[in-house]
Amino acid sequence: MDYQALSYRAVFGERTLFADIRKRQRGTRLKITAQSHEHSRWWDPVHLDESDNCSSLETLIGSALNICCPTLPSLRCFPEGSIPRHSSQKPTRFTGIVCNDVYDESPYAVEVAKSIKLSHVLVQLPGAMSLDVVKRLTALRGHPIDMHNEAAMYLLARAVSHSHKVLLTGEGADEIFLGYSRIFRLPFDLHRLALLAALPDVIGGPARRYVGLPKFKPSEFEFFLARYTYFPQAEKLVLATSAWRKEIVHDAGPIDLMNNAYHSGGATPVERIRLFFVRRHLPALLEMVDNTTMAAGVESRVPFADHRIVALALRMSFSEYLRWKHAFAPFQAACAPIEKFSEALDVSKAALRGFYRDRLPPSVIRRKKLGFPLPLGKWATDQSSEPFRDLSSKALRRSLIISMLTLSGDGMRVALKWRTIHSENNSG
Repeated sequence: MDYQALSYRAVFGERTLFADIRKRQRGTRLKITAQSHEHSRWWDPVHLDESDNCSSLETLIGSALNICCPTLPSLRCFPEGSIPRHSSQKPTRFTGIVCNDVYDESPYAVEVAKSIKLSHVLVQLPGAMSLDVVKRLTALRGHPIDMHNEAAMYLLARAVSHSHKVLLTGEGADEIFLGYSRIFRLPFDLHRLALLAALPDVIGGPARRYVGLPKFKPSEFEFFLARYTYFPQAEKLVLATSAWRKEIVHDAGPIDLMNNAYHSGGATPVERIRLFFVRRHLPALLEMVDNTTMAAGVESRVPFADHRIVALALRMSFSEYLRWKHAFAPFQAACAPIEKFSEALDVSKAALRGFYRDRLPPSVIRRKKLGFPLPLGKWATDQSSEPFRDLSSKALRRSLIISMLTLSGDGMRVALKWRTIHSENNSG
């Protein structure tokens, strides 16, 4: 299953990287007695009952925060954490920063803290990963680190742990409220692809290349997988040993399982993508957050992942999640690659932006999503990555570089280029 983790940064469902060991699934319970064990599901986002109905997003966020924050003085929050409005005792906000003209978000973090009158701590993070940190996280988790910001999350949690033991973080908001415009605009691109496929190839071919669409029309799931995959199969095959290459070629099993999971998620592409992120992607993300913060001795709490907020979000219309900025935006987007119009002509997480419009500065509400920015592409090729490359033999170097490549789309391409140059320079 290591090749599945390489492509998707997680092993989905009950499976793990270990034989005969399975994970407990979210929304399920296991009752064990001396004679037997009983497995049951207490909540499923596909089958919502009347108890999941609620009045408003504001009510639910407030309720989730009250559950997460019974004692505010001992609680701290990460940058995306929500803040109670009517409390006289405010949490402290922690922001991890890497000083760099491109990646430094601290001015926005300071602006948010001032606007809601929070104490604010800036935590300086290294631009490169520490081999010791990677070793520690790998040992504690029992498998390789998955996410590009895992080491940074751990270092930030460690800074929090010096004075506090509980924190809020905003994980789940992007998955639940459609924060990944590049992926959630898939129906728009499917429609563009169908229109271009109907044109003569002499016209449709150049048009497809110009807007970054594939030459041949893929299925909806193939198109989704191409957007979602972090490490395409072709690149895995280039870097793999002959023995491992045989396993990668037989990727069909995991892909079939993902295909079934994807198509069991709703009647429209938007519903299918949304439920895939809630049921598959989000659990892996929450596992990472829990593992990295607990490794630092800190408990993270995720109010956006409250199952009542998820239930409300799943009932909302697509336009409440992701909307065009103006009436002409879809026509402009029709003639542009998605990386050019995503969050430039549309607005992601529209419901949340609306909810916080009167609570946060306009510059923060309107800005493009950046995630947890780290200069990994630069790190993957400069001297700071040498400890990873010098551990052992060429075979081990190859596996370490593959681990590095999983860390980010940016680092992936640059590190792949480095490996090619390195191989040429050391041929023979």
